[in-house]
Amino acid sequence: MSGAVIRWRIKDTLLAYMTRDRSFSVTATGGATFGAVEGIALPAVDVGEGTWRATGAVTLSAHGGALRVPLIGVRLTRDALWIEAPDGDAGDQMVRLVTVHAAPAGGFATALAPEADLLFLYNYVPGTPFGELSIESS
Repeated sequence: MSGAVIRWRIKDTLLAYMTRDRSFSVTATGGATFGAVEGIALPAVDVGEGTWRATGAVTLSAHGGALRVPLIGVRLTRDALWIEAPDGDAGDQMVRLVTVHAAPAGGFATALAPEADLLFLYNYVPGTPFGELSIESS
């Protein structure tokens, strides 16, 4: 398995909204990082067949935890970024957070997946552009 870093500059308006909140917090584990300008960096390994598995995690939280972006158990496939189901009762279920498409300038464009709009309390319509993503060898 080869190592890499998944870099994702999540939707600017969402990050701006969350970081303005006084209760905004970041939890990063396993070598993952977050910066308001840089976005999220998740160490990852290539598990084959066009799939990367993050070995670190980042959770962004605002409004006392009412708004959470839990990038935990991330899997990046050729067409989507998946996370562990946010509710604790889901077991090993994964939720497609965003779809992934090659961007003309390189890297990937992301768009909110229909399954994930509840995570953002329906403030973003499925298909909304959700930031640029790249994979860099480490």
